[in-house]
Amino acid sequence: MAEKKGLIKSAIEFMAFQSKEAVSKICEPDKSERSIEAVDCKFNLGSRCVVLEHSQTESYEDQIPTDKRWNRFFSDLQKRLAGNLPTDGAFEMRVDWALVNFPEKTMRATALDALEEWTLSVAPTLKTALRHRFDAGTFRREIPQGLGAEVLLWKRSSSQFNGQSILIQIAPDFLEQRRQDRISKLLRDKLPKLQGTKSAEAGSISVLLIESDDIALGNSAEIQDALMKAIADSDFVGMIPDEIYLIETDIENSWAMYKFRTCGVWIIDDDWYVYKSGKWKSGE
Repeated sequence: MAEKKGLIKSAIEFMAFQSKEAVSKICEPDKSERSIEAVDCKFNLGSRCVVLEHSQTESYEDQIPTDKRWNRFFSDLQKRLAGNLPTDGAFEMRVDWALVNFPEKTMRATALDALEEWTLSVAPTLKTALRHRFDAGTFRREIPQGLGAEVLLWKRSSSQFNGQSILIQIAPDFLEQRRQDRISKLLRDKLPKLQGTKSAEAGSISVLLIESDDIALGNSAEIQDALMKAIADSDFVGMIPDEIYLIETDIENSWAMYKFRTCGVWIIDDDWYVYKSGKWKSGE
């Protein structure tokens, strides 16, 4: 998880970058108003007041501690594959939870052998996804021989990670419903506070900044889809923020921003922006 204050600072700079307006009167109400629930940040953008709330999401509840538990197991596979993958794209893998429940070291070694063999045979056959979507021919989903658990391998465009070791995540059953449930919890926690502050500031703009540090299981299209379903299925009438942004922090020192909602209108496209060396620019 990136440092919260730095994330909020980058979001303010992004809004200034988009609007070409000056920022002033930045404050942190949640640190000064201890007697009530307050938003993370309030500032002026030109002549308008902006109230902003930050929250980190996961692809499923308790994903962060689960990932830590299995990182050692998967690091062995990354070492085996390093330098042996095609160099015209980056590879990501999703693995069924059953794979990491092998109790014996010998069974884990057998699983690593089978997974390595399958990955090296499948990787050269995949096309490169240009827009971070699971288009036909860019991924393979199956149960490799000798493994006993389903695996998905996906190839995407990347200017930084072509040919490097794949990123690996454990995928639970019913992942999309779990993702939607997790986002619903986020909305229940954050929207009432955000709307309350907006109502107290006449003419203000409400902004929800969602952070994701999960490049393998949580790409922007999947998160936006879950967000829109969660809002449609729940009682958030009158509380939907004016602006909703997703900031991906999985790549250190090179964050990506996606606009999900702006000026009260949902945006469905693949445009994205990169924050690098303290500046925002359009993504490539």
